[in-house]
Amino acid sequence: MADLSLTACLGYAHAKLACEHRLDKLDAHLKASGSSCLDSVAVRIGQLSGPECTGEWATAEHVAMIVQSSNTIRALPRLTGEASWIPVDRAAKAMVELANVSHGSRESTNATSTPSRTFNILHLENGARRSWADILKIFARNMDLSSADTLEWEAWLASVQKLGNQIDDSVPQTPVDANPCSKILDFLQQDFLRLGTGGVVLDLAKARSYSRTLRNSQAISDELIKLYIDGWKGQRWLRSPIRRTSA
Repeated sequence: MADLSLTACLGYAHAKLACEHRLDKLDAHLKASGSSCLDSVAVRIGQLSGPECTGEWATAEHVAMIVQSSNTIRALPRLTGEASWIPVDRAAKAMVELANVSHGSRESTNATSTPSRTFNILHLENGARRSWADILKIFARNMDLSSADTLEWEAWLASVQKLGNQIDDSVPQTPVDANPCSKILDFLQQDFLRLGTGGVVLDLAKARSYSRTLRNSQAISDELIKLYIDGWKGQRWLRSPIRRTSA
């Protein structure tokens, strides 16, 4: 079986590792039988963000949820480290480039394969990172929050957890809409800082050698971050600030 300790303790991550394991077995079987009908490669993808052309980033993603819960409690979390977001349309171009590389080229210079693995693994994320401090400043400016409207991460989580679903009934918004992070507290408490702020860095050397898009990828711009905020507002995800509930 695949080693589950290699992934985050999430069903989604375990499922992806299981798929790699099955692909590895299939690839080994085909090669043993002398078949060359399948060119196998697995691409491990980092954090995708909304497309550069529209800025429409799904509200079901944890970044949108953090922004919305911050809007509700009127405070953003203080985060250190960096984000490696890559817009989904840019990632799609890179995927096409990786798919078009011949099997022989990948195999001859495959730095990721081991004697126990017969197929190739490539990584895809934005190697040009953006500091969370910069991102949060742009969020704050576009959410009418001041530089003082911040909380340390643990205090921010505690505020989100305390608020729960206790939202002012006079606001035409469902509790889950207003404080969506109440649904993903386990992920935020256990995995977000490690996975989302630079604790896990994917080795892009091999993928960059095949993909011009990854080689030329720039950090997300101020304008794109603002476009994400505008997109959430346009989807009526970010609404007027909600009054704090009494302690």
